[in-house]
Amino acid sequence: VDSIEKQCPVIINLEHVSEIAPLKDGTCEITTGEAKDRRTFRVSNSYDVFKQFVIQTVSAEDIERKVARLKG
Repeated sequence: VDSIEKQCPVIINLEHVSEIAPLKDGTCEITTGEAKDRRTFRVSNSYDVFKQFVIQTVSAEDIERKVARLKG
């Protein structure tokens, strides 16, 4: 990603990212860590760049369908 604060590209560990929020100016705010260890920084990358890393949310209905297929 391209860090606004450092004014250079940086590598982030996506396993530690807890939130990626799009901002009105087209940049994003990335939050890492939990509770007291939270760190937030801004990047110039578009929110669309991060969509490829999104894991699909699973609903209760999705689980029911999967279980029904396993039993069937």
